Amino acid sequence: MTSIPDINVPYEFSKEELAFIDELKSRPDFDHDIWSSNELLNLRKNIRKYYREVQKGACAFCKAPLSLQSARNCDIEHLIHKSGNISFMFEPKNLCVLCADCNEIKRAQEIVGEIPKVVKGKAVKYPGASERFLIYHPHYDKWDRHIKKFNKIYVDRTKKGSYTIHVCKLNRFFHEFDIDDVYVNEADLTELMSKYLNEGDVLKKNTILNGIRSLLNNF
Repeated sequence: MTSIPDINVPYEFSKEELAFIDELKSRPDFDHDIWSSNELLNLRKNIRKYYREVQKGACAFCKAPLSLQSARNCDIEHLIHKSGNISFMFEPKNLCVLCADCNEIKRAQEIVGEIPKVVKGKAVKYPGASERFLIYHPHYDKWDRHIKKFNKIYVDRTKKGSYTIHVCKLNRFFHEFDIDDVYVNEADLTELMSKYLNEGDVLKKNTILNGIRSLLNNF
């Protein structure tokens, strides 16, 4: 049975917004940089407000809290990057909102020309299924089916989860404060996490979870 994705209903442009977008696309100087222009200020505000509410105030990738008023910690993300795929710039299923840290990491990749591949093959039309994406896609996937978070540690449950953790540097807390991979991959903690994810009995899961909390408190 297919689970309901985290974003079940994408943003729907109004007739006025669609007309405005068509007018933008008809301009000879239309390119991806127009997204940041003042002309799109109200449109971005509407999109941001919608996805902030649908995502329940949490970043699509790391699940950290978003700002509920300011745009500074609630950035609109293009899952397939607009600079190389301008035809998807206004595709509602290509949009979500991220925290400032996740957005900065994605932006830094663009600046140095190291944008990670997120789609299998070449996308002429916007992909309509989870299987086409290498990373977690909030319009097609449930986050916790691919990633599990214990305290500040992000653990992959699937190959897609592992790639998302890598691309978005979700375990950045440990690297920022010079805590190396030995901490993140510490054997006892990793073993307990694996047991927790594979255990079906609720009481046993709670016992394992208490063990994980105990280990984390000892670090």
